[in-house]
Amino acid sequence: MTQQLAELSDLYRLGISLDVLNQSPRTSDTTVQTQQLVSASEYALGKLGGRYKRPLVSWQDDLRQAVCKIAAYELLCIRGFNPAAGADVNILERRNQADYWLTSVARQEISPDIVGAANQSPAYDNPRVIGATQQGWQCGRGRVIG
Repeated sequence: MTQQLAELSDLYRLGISLDVLNQSPRTSDTTVQTQQLVSASEYALGKLGGRYKRPLVSWQDDLRQAVCKIAAYELLCIRGFNPAAGADVNILERRNQADYWLTSVARQEISPDIVGAANQSPAYDNPRVIGATQQGWQCGRGRVIG
Protein backbone atom coordinates (compact mmCIF):
# COMPACT_ATOMS: atom_id res chain seq x y z
CA MET A 1 0.00 0.00 0.00
CA THR A 2 1.31 3.41 -0.95
CA GLN A 3 1.92 6.01 1.69
CA GLN A 4 -0.26 9.05 1.04
CA LEU A 5 1.78 12.21 1.61
CA ALA A 6 -1.09 14.73 1.45
CA GLU A 7 -4.76 14.80 2.39
CA LEU A 8 -7.73 16.35 0.60
CA SER A 9 -7.57 19.43 2.82
CA ASP A 10 -3.93 19.87 1.74
CA LEU A 11 -4.96 19.57 -1.92
CA TYR A 12 -7.46 22.44 -1.55
CA ARG A 13 -5.02 24.52 0.54
CA LEU A 14 -1.78 23.92 -1.41
CA GLY A 15 -2.73 22.59 -4.83
CA ILE A 16 -5.98 23.71 -6.40
CA SER A 17 -9.19 25.45 -5.46
CA LEU A 18 -12.19 23.29 -4.65
CA ASP A 19 -14.24 25.64 -6.87
CA VAL A 20 -12.11 24.63 -9.87
CA LEU A 21 -12.49 20.95 -9.08
CA ASN A 22 -16.27 21.35 -8.73
CA GLN A 23 -16.49 22.68 -12.30
CA SER A 24 -16.46 19.11 -13.58
CA PRO A 25 -18.36 16.07 -12.28
CA ARG A 26 -15.27 13.96 -13.01
CA THR A 27 -13.03 15.99 -10.69
CA SER A 28 -15.55 16.92 -8.01
CA ASP A 29 -15.58 13.31 -6.78
CA THR A 30 -13.42 13.03 -3.65
CA THR A 31 -12.56 9.43 -4.58
CA VAL A 32 -10.94 10.66 -7.81
CA GLN A 33 -9.16 13.43 -5.90
CA THR A 34 -7.82 10.93 -3.36
CA GLN A 35 -6.67 8.60 -6.14
CA GLN A 36 -4.69 11.44 -7.68
CA LEU A 37 -3.10 12.28 -4.31
CA VAL A 38 -2.07 8.63 -3.95
CA SER A 39 -0.68 8.61 -7.49
CA ALA A 40 1.23 11.85 -6.91
CA SER A 41 2.55 10.43 -3.61
CA GLU A 42 3.81 7.34 -5.45
CA TYR A 43 5.53 9.59 -7.96
CA ALA A 44 7.17 11.69 -5.23
CA LEU A 45 8.27 8.63 -3.25
CA GLY A 46 9.75 7.18 -6.41
CA LYS A 47 11.80 10.34 -6.93
CA LEU A 48 12.93 10.41 -3.30
CA GLY A 49 13.39 6.65 -2.86
CA GLY A 50 17.16 6.75 -3.26
CA ARG A 51 17.53 9.30 -0.49
CA TYR A 52 14.90 8.34 2.10
CA LYS A 53 13.92 4.89 3.31
CA ARG A 54 10.20 4.18 3.20
CA PRO A 55 7.83 4.70 4.81
CA LEU A 56 8.56 8.32 5.59
CA VAL A 57 8.21 9.11 9.27
CA SER A 58 7.67 12.86 9.02
CA TRP A 59 7.62 15.65 6.45
CA GLN A 60 6.49 19.25 6.14
CA ASP A 61 4.29 21.35 3.86
CA ASP A 62 7.00 21.66 1.20
CA LEU A 63 6.64 17.96 0.31
CA ARG A 64 2.85 18.12 0.72
CA GLN A 65 2.78 21.10 -1.63
CA ALA A 66 4.82 19.28 -4.29
CA VAL A 67 2.46 16.30 -4.12
CA CYS A 68 -0.60 18.58 -4.29
CA LYS A 69 0.75 20.49 -7.30
CA ILE A 70 1.28 17.23 -9.19
CA ALA A 71 -2.16 15.93 -8.20
CA ALA A 72 -3.78 19.25 -9.18
CA TYR A 73 -2.28 19.04 -12.66
CA GLU A 74 -3.49 15.45 -13.10
CA LEU A 75 -6.97 16.46 -11.98
CA LEU A 76 -6.91 19.34 -14.41
CA CYS A 77 -6.04 16.89 -17.19
CA ILE A 78 -9.05 14.79 -16.22
CA ARG A 79 -11.27 17.87 -16.27
CA GLY A 80 -9.77 19.03 -19.55
CA PHE A 81 -6.53 20.99 -19.92
CA ASN A 82 -6.81 24.20 -21.93
CA PRO A 83 -3.40 25.60 -22.92
CA ALA A 84 -5.06 28.87 -23.96
CA ALA A 85 -6.34 29.45 -20.42
CA GLY A 86 -3.82 31.28 -18.27
CA ALA A 87 -4.87 29.49 -15.10
CA ASP A 88 -4.39 26.06 -16.70
CA VAL A 89 -0.89 26.96 -17.89
CA ASN A 90 -0.14 28.18 -14.37
CA ILE A 91 -1.11 24.75 -12.97
CA LEU A 92 1.25 23.10 -15.48
CA GLU A 93 4.08 25.44 -14.45
CA ARG A 94 3.45 24.68 -10.76
CA ARG A 95 3.56 20.95 -11.54
CA ASN A 96 6.89 21.39 -13.33
CA GLN A 97 8.25 23.38 -10.37
CA ALA A 98 7.20 20.56 -8.03
CA ASP A 99 8.97 18.00 -10.21
CA TYR A 100 12.12 20.16 -10.25
CA TRP A 101 11.95 20.51 -6.45
CA LEU A 102 11.63 16.74 -5.98
CA THR A 103 14.59 16.17 -8.30
CA SER A 104 16.66 18.72 -6.36
CA VAL A 105 15.80 16.99 -3.08
CA ALA A 106 16.72 13.60 -4.53
CA ARG A 107 20.08 15.01 -5.70
CA GLN A 108 20.64 16.45 -2.21
CA GLU A 109 20.75 20.01 -3.56
CA ILE A 110 17.92 20.85 -1.15
CA SER A 111 17.54 19.38 2.33
CA PRO A 112 13.95 19.68 3.52
CA ASP A 113 12.81 18.39 6.89
CA ILE A 114 11.97 14.84 5.78
CA VAL A 115 12.67 11.83 7.97
CA GLY A 116 12.75 8.36 6.46
CA ALA A 117 12.21 5.10 8.31
CA ALA A 118 15.07 3.78 10.41
CA ASN A 119 16.48 0.41 9.49
CA GLN A 120 17.02 -2.15 12.25
CA SER A 121 20.44 -3.09 10.86
CA PRO A 122 23.16 -1.32 12.90
CA ALA A 123 25.36 -0.79 9.84
CA TYR A 124 22.66 0.44 7.45
CA ASP A 125 23.24 4.17 7.89
CA ASN A 126 27.02 3.91 8.16
CA PRO A 127 29.08 4.93 5.14
CA ARG A 128 30.58 2.17 3.05
CA VAL A 129 34.06 2.68 1.62
CA ILE A 130 35.10 0.62 -1.38
CA GLY A 131 38.50 0.95 -2.97
CA ALA A 132 41.14 -0.90 -4.90
CA THR A 133 43.30 -3.53 -3.19
CA GLN A 134 46.31 -1.92 -1.54
CA GLN A 135 49.76 -2.77 -2.90
CA GLY A 136 51.80 -4.95 -0.58
CA TRP A 137 48.90 -6.23 1.53
CA GLN A 138 48.64 -9.95 2.15
CA CYS A 139 45.70 -11.98 0.88
CA GLY A 140 44.06 -14.88 2.67
CA ARG A 141 46.81 -17.47 1.94
CA GLY A 142 49.82 -15.37 2.76
CA ARG A 143 50.46 -14.16 -0.79
CA VAL A 144 51.69 -10.63 -1.12
CA ILE A 145 49.97 -8.51 -3.73
CA GLY A 146 52.14 -6.08 -5.57
